[in-house]
Amino acid sequence: MNKFLNELKRRNVIKATIAYLVVAWIIIQVAIAVLPTFGAPEWVTQAIIIILAIGLPIWIIISWIYDITPQGI
Repeated sequence: MNKFLNELKRRNVIKATIAYLVVAWIIIQVAIAVLPTFGAPEWVTQAIIIILAIGLPIWIIISWIYDITPQGI
């Protein structure tokens, strides 16, 4: 198990996942605050949350396969 965690750290999977969660949380908070102002139906906010939830495992897989750094892939 320790080897697996070290590999996750080496490939920056943990950092990429935390970054995704922070950005997703900000997007959700903005959507909750802004969309009712424009009269958007409630399903729009729900769709955004679902899309971001589906995107998380995809992001984890991509960050495992590719070494994503600030300098690029």
